[in-house]
Amino acid sequence: MSDAGLIATDSLLLDTESLKQSSVLMTNCVHIASLVVHVRPQFLHGFRDALRTIPSLEIHAESPQGKLVVVLEAETETHIVRIIDELLSQSGVLNVALVYHEILEDDESVNQVAGICSEDSCHDHS
Repeated sequence: MSDAGLIATDSLLLDTESLKQSSVLMTNCVHIASLVVHVRPQFLHGFRDALRTIPSLEIHAESPQGKLVVVLEAETETHIVRIIDELLSQSGVLNVALVYHEILEDDESVNQVAGICSEDSCHDHS
């Protein structure tokens, strides 16, 4: 792995380039996921700064004890799992929990409210 796109702070190393490349939405569906990430408090500031470089991810809350509420948008479930795996592999990360997942379609407001996706492109079949 090249050092380009890697962010290292306080022993944290996130492959942000690979996460940025797969965050571009190309289907008419968007997957919204909310995560609770628990990090050792001494890693919190560096970890938070690294997360802020991922365009499809927003930090909505944090506590001094090292808990972060994160919301992300992705094209597929696979991208969500990839981000979770990347976060779990970081030094200082104690746990990453998926607490919410919804699939929204851009062109059908009824399905947006119901969280129903009628097209196969919205689901991974791997």
